Amino acid sequence: MLNDDNQQFRREMNMEIMSLQRQLDSFKTRTGVIANLFVPGLGYLVKGKGLIKGIVSFILYALLWYYLVFTSFYSNEFLYMIAILVIIVLIIVSTAMVPGA
Repeated sequence: MLNDDNQQFRREMNMEIMSLQRQLDSFKTRTGVIANLFVPGLGYLVKGKGLIKGIVSFILYALLWYYLVFTSFYSNEFLYMIAILVIIVLIIVSTAMVPGA
């Protein structure tokens, strides 16, 4: 009788722990997506998975912003617009990849 109660208690505790783990993963994913919208690559670090993806995304984002800040819009408008489009695509793709990381 005592053994059955103990097994039932363990089963209930395991179910509760699994539920809390799912909630934590869901929270990390939501927080990672929001963080990734502000700074691409940060979402991977918040979620705790995909460190290399996060570093690569952040370096690409930083290099493109460096190009946009330190080049004149009027010197080469086409490359300037391409850089803006690549940043937008990088943010969207990086944010879409966070839940799967």
